[in-house]
Amino acid sequence: MKDSETIDEYYTKVRELVNQLKAYGEDIPEKMVVEKLLISVTENYDPIVTTIEETKDITTLTVTELVGSLEAYEKRRSRREENSLENAFQSKLNMRSQNSNRKEENFKSTMGDKKKQNKGKYIPCRICKRTNHLEKDCYFRGKPQCRNCKRFGHVEKDCRFKGNHQANCIEENNSSDQLFYTCNSVAETGEATWYIDSAASNHMTYNKGAFQTLDESFKTNVKLGDNHIVKVEVKGSIAINTKKGTRIINDVMYIPNLRTNLFSVGQMMEKGYTLPFGGDSCTIYDNKDKTLKIAEVRMKEHRCFPIYLQYMGRTAMKAQEDQSWLWHRKLGQFNFQGLKILHQKKMMTDLPQIQAVEGACEACLQGKQHKKPFPSRTSWRAKAVLELIHTDVCGPMRTPSHEQNRYFILFIDDYSRMTWVYFMRENPKSLRKKEQNSHGDGKIDAAGETLAKAFWAEAVYTAVYLLNRCPTKAVQNMTPIEAWSGKKPSAKHLRVFSSICYVHIPTEKRHKLEEKTENGIFLGYSTQSKGYRIYNLKTKKLIISRDVEFDEDAMWNWDEEKVERQSVMIPKKTPPQQQQEEGTDQAEMERRSQQAPGSPKRPPPSEEIEEETPPRRTKLLSDIYETCNFIMLEPENFETAVKHKVWVQAMEEIKMIEKNNTWELADRPKDKEVIGIRALIDYTETFAPVARLDTIRALIAIAANKKWKIYQMDVKSAFLNGYIDEEIYVEQPQGFIAKGSEEKVLRLKKALYGLKQAPRAWYSRIDQYFMDRGFWKSLSEPTLYIKSQGNDTLIVSLYVDDLIYTGNNEKMIQDFKENMMKTFEMSDLGLMHFFLGIEINQEKKGIFICQRKYTETLLKKFKMESCKTVTTPLVTGEKYQKEDGSQKVDGSMYRTLIGSLLYLTATRPDIMFATSLLSRFMQSPTQVHYAAAKRTLRYLRGTKDFGIWYKSTNDTKLVGYTDSDWAGSVDDMKSTSGYTFSLESEIFTWASKKQVAVAQSSAEAEYIAAAATSNQVIWLRRILEDIGEKQEEPTTIYCDNKSAIAITKNPVQHSRTKHIDIKYHSLREATTRGEIELKYCSTEEQLADIFTKALPRNKFEELRMKIGVYHKHIKGEY
Repeated sequence: MKDSETIDEYYTKVRELVNQLKAYGEDIPEKMVVEKLLISVTENYDPIVTTIEETKDITTLTVTELVGSLEAYEKRRSRREENSLENAFQSKLNMRSQNSNRKEENFKSTMGDKKKQNKGKYIPCRICKRTNHLEKDCYFRGKPQCRNCKRFGHVEKDCRFKGNHQANCIEENNSSDQLFYTCNSVAETGEATWYIDSAASNHMTYNKGAFQTLDESFKTNVKLGDNHIVKVEVKGSIAINTKKGTRIINDVMYIPNLRTNLFSVGQMMEKGYTLPFGGDSCTIYDNKDKTLKIAEVRMKEHRCFPIYLQYMGRTAMKAQEDQSWLWHRKLGQFNFQGLKILHQKKMMTDLPQIQAVEGACEACLQGKQHKKPFPSRTSWRAKAVLELIHTDVCGPMRTPSHEQNRYFILFIDDYSRMTWVYFMRENPKSLRKKEQNSHGDGKIDAAGETLAKAFWAEAVYTAVYLLNRCPTKAVQNMTPIEAWSGKKPSAKHLRVFSSICYVHIPTEKRHKLEEKTENGIFLGYSTQSKGYRIYNLKTKKLIISRDVEFDEDAMWNWDEEKVERQSVMIPKKTPPQQQQEEGTDQAEMERRSQQAPGSPKRPPPSEEIEEETPPRRTKLLSDIYETCNFIMLEPENFETAVKHKVWVQAMEEIKMIEKNNTWELADRPKDKEVIGIRALIDYTETFAPVARLDTIRALIAIAANKKWKIYQMDVKSAFLNGYIDEEIYVEQPQGFIAKGSEEKVLRLKKALYGLKQAPRAWYSRIDQYFMDRGFWKSLSEPTLYIKSQGNDTLIVSLYVDDLIYTGNNEKMIQDFKENMMKTFEMSDLGLMHFFLGIEINQEKKGIFICQRKYTETLLKKFKMESCKTVTTPLVTGEKYQKEDGSQKVDGSMYRTLIGSLLYLTATRPDIMFATSLLSRFMQSPTQVHYAAAKRTLRYLRGTKDFGIWYKSTNDTKLVGYTDSDWAGSVDDMKSTSGYTFSLESEIFTWASKKQVAVAQSSAEAEYIAAAATSNQVIWLRRILEDIGEKQEEPTTIYCDNKSAIAITKNPVQHSRTKHIDIKYHSLREATTRGEIELKYCSTEEQLADIFTKALPRNKFEELRMKIGVYHKHIKGEY
């Protein structure tokens, strides 16, 4: 605004400019116009501008209100100036008329007139720099001045125009078109800043150091937008890093005199890239995959599109090439295009960007020469897994494997291309090869590394392992293992096959001053755990270990028995290197050569390497492998086993088999299959009927009440005692072949471990034994046997090969034990003191059971043996849900922990609700769930000596409690049922379970819980009747909801109960039959409350004591 302009004139120009910009599609908010007006008015309006800024909210002030205030101030100021001018003029006329006759007075009068004309003009004020007042009268005296906008009344940090004032400053001679624009010249920017330019014919830069390659022969001239002609010195390519990996920009011109880097839209489109402009951004899409977004460039100030490129220098490029070759070797010489697909399609996690590298791999040239595949006669493909399986046999190999195998057979699933390999010592009846079976032929390539021929099986297995994790044309955008299991594989653990490694020696296997590692050769991945298969160069044995450091640049020379480093690639051409870079590479080679061969290679710290090898102990291993980090491989044949003392002892089991008359020699049958045998070195776990823990605790509670003693026996080789009805033949085990009868086989007379019939045969044998000796079997518990002679009772409970027995007649107990030991090979364990991980302490006043050792093992397993303790298993009032926004955790580790806690509830009902609640999230646990489970472990550490104390009361009346919360589950609004039962002593059975239906009221939830409790009551009454403790009266079940009790007594259907599922109304029938009687109790007396919700400390400890969970040294004495 000019000094001569009025507010109305200036605002008219501003309004015209705003309308013009809106016509071009610009969005000019009213707030912006208000700010521009306040900034651009002259200093004559500073008082009113300051007043407006201090008294009004600029963000809500309208243009009309602002212009009205400015015009009102302008009018007041104009009237004030007119009045001052009139007074000054009238005073001058009067003075002249009075002194017209005297010259001297005229002279004085003239001087006085000049003073009056100059009234209001003072020395400029040192505060506001104005001349219409003195400094002492300045309006802004004592007010702070902003260093940003130079206005008074606020400081810089509170300035409304901070960051905008300088960018939008207007010179005094600015035209109206410049009001909303800054100067057109682009400021000097960084060397990595490029501007997307649709008028540029080529990419141009002034930074010569950004080039990856240079073509010095290229010379030309370029005309710039101002018709200025500049010379192009050279042309070359630039390598940049993007989120999608490394990209090469070709045909970039080097112009030293250029002030900014220009990114040509036309050249990108010519290469096939798509650059749509829309909104306030420009998006760059890939030239091959039009849906793959490479970059998105936002429009900045001056309406420019700057893109910031991260250059990759020659050294970094060489490092990436080395990394690409490393991953090529880690994945079994897999091609670079496949590696890029793995990364781009996100088919494997933890795999970095792979760059296609020029050059040939010697191992690939030697091991990947193929004959042409058989033509496929049909295009039919399986539509589901296991719908079609391809198979092929390979062998015999000239050299037996380390396990003495000469053949291997492949199985390939047609749908997922998942591959399995199995090794054999002899060729089975070969499958007739058909030309159509092209999927199995030629599937396995050489491992690509030099190694002893005896380890060909390890190379084949590793190749199969890697093929299942590499893409295939038959499965789109997925690896075979993901198509089979639904889970993406990870590349984090992959290593170069046959590379040198250093295996950690556990503390218990070495002395303090001895070396902590041993040299080994990496020969694949373990199928038993998450460890690596390592060939120990010192002991000449195959081992499995997870604590391994790898030197993937070093290989073992089997001929010369030494470590050597050699390149696996043959470069096609060597790019020119600068002298300085060659010196750097030579220094690096010298540093490597000076490193001791026997010490692990420690790579220099870098972000990539840190991501590739995370710190140890960040993840827990599987259940089996958790307890050790260094194990020996189990031998799979007789020749290997006899070399180890431990396996010689294991094979002594055969002597027991022969002693038990388990088999006999027979001629090889022609019409029956003969089963192979592995010298009984290992055998699979099998199933046999077992007793329920509820039954075992009931026996303990009854024995405590009646002051009976409980005894325990163990059957040696129980499954060898079972008779079988079928004719089964097995091969003679190596090392035990009968001389002169080498061609004969063994016909089984009794069961063997590993046979499907073994569990059934053993149970049938022991069941028949009990029946023949006067026992009768409970119809409600098939492993509970009772024998009665008058008032004398003997009770036996069977858990596979473990027997516990009790009764009121010691002679019956002694006779039973002697008869069992005559018939079977038995171990007399005396009084029961340790059963299925449960510690039992039998005293005169009762029996105490706990799982202290199991708790300590569990805490040690999860590294919680030294954690801080808490007083409750769960936080009171905390709600858990499946998707809580936190990061997912290892599901296997979480499930292992929950499974362990579930078994611990055998003697710890106080953690029953916590464990049941956390088990709902085993499918996809999060950090919140895992933290809650760890809190339960913290509670257990403080209460590991706690257990249940069954005291003698001479009363076996069954009493129950039932309870339920309402809509406690956040995910599906279902309720949780809980119940517990006791024999007028401490509880012996309990449960906490989420209901299967959504309850519409708390009464309905309690009714459903009571129905589930009634099912347990009926079963318990039958068990107790079988034992001899028949419940003559209805079993009392206490419930704290009167409405639920009323529903059981009122059979009339009404609007609030007619929708309840029919199965829950069995509660009414049980009540009618006189088996159950529901009674009301207050919430404070409800023992089952501890099984339905997380309680506060005081309430939790009170109920814990009432249900009978005590410290082993207190045992209910308080």
